Amino acid sequence: MFRDKALSDADLNLLADTVLAFEQEDYPVGPASITGTIARVKFINKRTRFAVFVVNPDESELLIVVTCYCVRHLGPGLRVVAKGSWQYHEEFGAQVAAETMQLSLPVG
Repeated sequence: MFRDKALSDADLNLLADTVLAFEQEDYPVGPASITGTIARVKFINKRTRFAVFVVNPDESELLIVVTCYCVRHLGPGLRVVAKGSWQYHEEFGAQVAAETMQLSLPVG
């Protein structure tokens, strides 16, 4: 189809949009509420307090990446209730952008 000529900018944009749509097809969208245990902290910017961490939800074996701006210390084993929305990051995939978050010590 494209063998005989170089791709136009319009063709490249259409191809990129199609690939992105396929990548996003299996990802959740809309509001999110995650309750579980922090499995690991991937990143914290000490200046802005932006954090990326992984949660093991209570009723699932899947791990969910959560991003937020937090004022408290995060660490593995802490219980978390994060509410926000699902987002798709081109490099990192599906993640929850938390708008509110409650942290507590692990139970028992």
